[in-house]
Amino acid sequence: MQVSTTKESLATPLGLVFGAADTRGTVPMLATVLMKTANDKLSMLCSDLGMVARTQTNCEIKDAGEIAVDARRLYDLIRAVPERQSLDLAVDGKGKLIVKSGRSRFQLPTLPAADYPRLTPKQDARVSVNINGKRLLEMVDQVSSAMAEADVRIIFNGMLVSLADGRLWLIASDGHRINITSEPIPGSETITKTEMILPRKSVGLMRRLLSHSDHVKLIIGSADLQLSLANGSLLFAKGIEGQYVSWGKVIPQSEQTATVDTVRLSTALAMIEAMVEDGGKKDALSRAVDITFGKGIITAQKGETALTEIEAACESDPVEISINIGYLRDAVSAIGVGAEGLTFGFSEPNKPITVRPQGAEYPLAVVMPMRR
Repeated sequence: MQVSTTKESLATPLGLVFGAADTRGTVPMLATVLMKTANDKLSMLCSDLGMVARTQTNCEIKDAGEIAVDARRLYDLIRAVPERQSLDLAVDGKGKLIVKSGRSRFQLPTLPAADYPRLTPKQDARVSVNINGKRLLEMVDQVSSAMAEADVRIIFNGMLVSLADGRLWLIASDGHRINITSEPIPGSETITKTEMILPRKSVGLMRRLLSHSDHVKLIIGSADLQLSLANGSLLFAKGIEGQYVSWGKVIPQSEQTATVDTVRLSTALAMIEAMVEDGGKKDALSRAVDITFGKGIITAQKGETALTEIEAACESDPVEISINIGYLRDAVSAIGVGAEGLTFGFSEPNKPITVRPQGAEYPLAVVMPMRR
C-alpha cells in the first residue's frame, strides 16, 4: 500500500474512528486501525469487538493494499505533523508502515490485515429509517446526560433506541432521572416495534460521527445498530443485553405547571450550584436543593447558604421539592437548548418533576425527588 495525502485529510477521519479501538486491552489487533485503499479513497476502520467505526478520506493512491497499524501511535503522529503538510504513507518490504512528512521519516509496526476481526449483524428482523444527521445529533444530546456510567444495573450504562408508533425514540436514565426525546418518521407507522440499548461508548462515537454528516440511514435490530452516513462513514455497534425499564410508566401526570425564562433559570441554578459543596456519591444529599413552586415565582434555596428567586408563570400554592441540583441543571441544559421558556410539571412534595420546552411534549426530562 502506498498513498499520498495531507494532514487535514487524514487527522479528522482518523480521529473519528480512533475511539472505537481498544487501546488498553490485551489483544494487539484491537489496538490497531485497519487502513485499506479503494476507489481513490483511504478507508480507516477500528473495532473493539463491541463496535466497528469506519471513515473514508480522499487521497492519491499509488499502490493499492491494506494494513493494520497501531491506532494511537499513528493518530498522535499525524496530529503532531505541522498544518498543511503533505504526507506519504507506504508499506515497505519488511511490513513496516513508513510515514514521510517533509524531511521527516517515521516507521510504525504493522499487523496483517487478513487477521483483523469482523463483526456481523445478528440475523433477525431489522428495520431501516432515514433521518437528518443534525436532528439525530440534537436528539442524542437531549438525552445522553442522563446515562449512567459504570452502574451495576448494566442497562442504565447506555441509551435505548426504539422505533415505535411511527416515531424514533431515544431514552436514557441512571435510575434517578430519565430523559426522553422523539421524532416522527414518515412511513414507519406500520413497522413492528424494534428497540435496542446502545452502550455509552458507542453513543459517544455516534455523536462524533453525526457532527460530520447531514443524511443518515439508521438500521435497528434487536441486538445491534448500524449508522450509515452520506460521507461513507459507518458505525456498527452491538447492544447491551437486557430489558429496559418501562419508561412510559415513569412519566408522572403533573397537576401543576410553572413556565420560566430559560436563560434566567440557567443563571439562577448556576449561582445556587456554585454555593453547593459536593460530597461525592457517598453523600448525595449534599447536592440537594429545595425548589419551591409558588404563585408567580420559583425559589431555589440551599439551607441558609444560598437563595434565589425567578419570576414564573405559575398559579400553584407553594409546593417544595428537594432536587439534586446537578440533575436539575443537566435537565435544563439538555432540554432548554433553543427554547425561550421551560415548563416544569409538578404535583406534591416527594414526587418527580418534569421539564419540557414551553409548548412542547418532547424532549422531556423527569427528575426524581431526594428524600431526606
